Amino acid sequence: MQNLVVVGNVGKDAEVRVTESGDKAISFNVATNKKYVDKDGVLNEVVTWFNCSKWVKKGGSVELAKYLLKGTTVSIIGEVSAHGYAGENGKPKASLDVRVSDLELISSKKEN
Repeated sequence: MQNLVVVGNVGKDAEVRVTESGDKAISFNVATNKKYVDKDGVLNEVVTWFNCSKWVKKGGSVELAKYLLKGTTVSIIGEVSAHGYAGENGKPKASLDVRVSDLELISSKKEN
């Protein structure tokens, strides 16, 4: 198992999904960014997106979803997997998916 720690900002408000068995998943995405100056003195920014799912057993609360709003800063720990796929015009793309085991709210949308 590979665990990943990510600190970043929620990209859009979380959504709750319910499976046929009654389990629930809170789905959201998190963006991290890295800024650097290249050899020509140009400021660059690289943004990496993580598709996140926090599973909740049948009967468990999904109240956490109401706090995962766009712009909220979070720290997540979870198992990561990467998937390749063909994007527009057949260009190869990749998706980083995280099955979240721990989540901490660092700042709310209002504080950002």
